[in-house]
Amino acid sequence: MKTITIAIPSYNSEKFIVDALDSIFEQSYPVDEILVIDDHSDDSTAIIVKKYTEKHNINNLKLIINPTNIGYQKNWNQCLELAQCEYVLLLHSDDKLKPDILAKQIKMFSEKPELALVGGKEDFIDENGVTLRQTEFSEERIYSKGQIYEFVTEQNSYIPCSSVLFNMERIRKIGFFQPDVLATDEFYWPKVLYSFPIAVLGESLVNRRSHKNQAEYTDFLTKHDKVLAVLDQFMSVVDLERRPQFKDAMRQFFISKFSNACINISSSVLKYHKNPIVALRYLIYTLRINPKIVFVNRRFYKSFLLLVLTALKLDNVTLNHLFKKIKK
Repeated sequence: MKTITIAIPSYNSEKFIVDALDSIFEQSYPVDEILVIDDHSDDSTAIIVKKYTEKHNINNLKLIINPTNIGYQKNWNQCLELAQCEYVLLLHSDDKLKPDILAKQIKMFSEKPELALVGGKEDFIDENGVTLRQTEFSEERIYSKGQIYEFVTEQNSYIPCSSVLFNMERIRKIGFFQPDVLATDEFYWPKVLYSFPIAVLGESLVNRRSHKNQAEYTDFLTKHDKVLAVLDQFMSVVDLERRPQFKDAMRQFFISKFSNACINISSSVLKYHKNPIVALRYLIYTLRINPKIVFVNRRFYKSFLLLVLTALKLDNVTLNHLFKKIKK
């Protein structure tokens, strides 16, 4: 059986798809299959992929175009379903792999064949590929089957999806991502850990691109009811923890995690969409689920101040200047 598939779920990715593909061909470990599954883009993504394939005479790249848009969660699942290799990595079309990461992940699998996945950390880049933030190196962590509390609290229930290499024999036994659920990957990792051990390498494996057209920013604005329902879905993760002594601590952890996330989302809605009404909904929800946050989190007041300034309808130059000042 061939070893590695890298599957790229794409949607309107014309600006970044070449960078993603280039980062695959810069790997020292050979990639047997590359899938680009385009979710019915209305830009030039498909044309760019076809030209890239012809230009570089690539014979292991397959482009699949969905006849209708099915949403990113279902498209991720489609990538996993169609991949033919023993190991699969889902590379988001606006991200870039760091050099040599596949070799490091395969080495980990060879040492720990019982693992269901190997992920890592991420650095952040802007639309032009300029580094915005780098993640500090930490020790690798191997979580044994059932160590959900440890994973959730130490990793914030988060592994960057583009950094994860899946062992498909194990993943198919578990099932894939839950469709139509926001932050579906953050619910998925504990589900995997319920049945199999996982590994998180302590170094950055991927450059994650931050830009205003990311699906998550649009979701924050247009699907805020679903975003606000995410806490209840997080609480379902508590049921996966078999050890009763950790359940209450996990509940409190998720309340803190989600209330902090709502503050960040409120700021994102203001920064990228200049919509104070939706931003206010997130702040109100933060107070409802975690009233104590007003005493311990300065970012709540910063977000509220940004909301007021945005509501005053200042010009973009002034707003951007104030955003930078307040976030310091």
